[in-house]
Amino acid sequence: MTRIRLHCEQPGNSESGRILARTGMKALARRLGFSPARIQVMETVLAEMLSNQAKYAAGTGQIQVWEQRDIGGKALIDLFALDFGPGIPDLARAREDGRSSSGTLGKGLGAIERLADACAIYSLAAGQGRWQGVAVWARFAQDGVELGLPAAYGLYLRALNDDRYCGDGLWLHQAGDALFWLHMDGLGHGREAAEAVHGRERLLDRFRGRDCATLLQELDEGLRRSRGAVAILGRMTPLEGTVELCGVGDMLAWRVRPESRQALHFSSGVLGREHRRIETQSFGLGPEEWYLSCSDGIRGRWQPGDYPGLWHQHPQLIAYLLGALEGRSNDDRSLLVIGRSDGNRD
Repeated sequence: MTRIRLHCEQPGNSESGRILARTGMKALARRLGFSPARIQVMETVLAEMLSNQAKYAAGTGQIQVWEQRDIGGKALIDLFALDFGPGIPDLARAREDGRSSSGTLGKGLGAIERLADACAIYSLAAGQGRWQGVAVWARFAQDGVELGLPAAYGLYLRALNDDRYCGDGLWLHQAGDALFWLHMDGLGHGREAAEAVHGRERLLDRFRGRDCATLLQELDEGLRRSRGAVAILGRMTPLEGTVELCGVGDMLAWRVRPESRQALHFSSGVLGREHRRIETQSFGLGPEEWYLSCSDGIRGRWQPGDYPGLWHQHPQLIAYLLGALEGRSNDDRSLLVIGRSDGNRD
């Protein structure tokens, strides 16, 4: 079962921020059982991220250290660097080891790609989209090898004010050749909202061989004594690209293509209270498409064309970038991106 938590976030333009980012990453890696050799590699990558932000990001950089568990329960550490600087006009050239040009981020990008177990780099210059700057994602698995899956996914989950209680819940589970997920948003935020979603991931253990609507009805009954929640329950057969899902409430979801998106609509109401009849919808997901859902802590006014080239990136970079740029500061935030791993992606 997947799990995700932001371990630390620090500005990359101050010495104290850089020290705290390094200290936090090392402490997390030791707690998760990463070897000294793995930690040294991670320190090298983090140093490259911090150095480039300090030099070229015009004082706007931030570094995030994330803890994740993949579907198989393997410990992962993600480093995510984001800035609002000038961007990289020629990203392909900047990816060469040691390459740097005046006024643009570049040095060390090739080294980051070579040292990380998984990596993605995305950049827009001024006037190219809704944002300008550079985003770099680097992932490290405990044993240096990620679990191979026929589906690619990215997660984002962050509590209001990074509180210990988060009213959003997001879980993925694999059984056989199918991928299952539950995406929830408890009403409000804080402890009571977190209690509404706590432990609900156990529903995914009963998914195989059953339809979405029946399971979501069971979740509805289990929420009767809680504050209530809105949710989306889904299943994907990655090799065939078939998706089946149902939902209740005002969560946002789309089928996203590089130039357009199609909104997916669910039954109105609130689970645990009153709602309209739960209906299941099915569709095929092509190799150039993503399924994306988010709670109302993520703004939905963006369009795929606002982020040209992003939709050929790894879904984890997509999730971290949209979570950071489109997230609201007054609510819990969660976002899920799922696609077929056989797509033509950089």
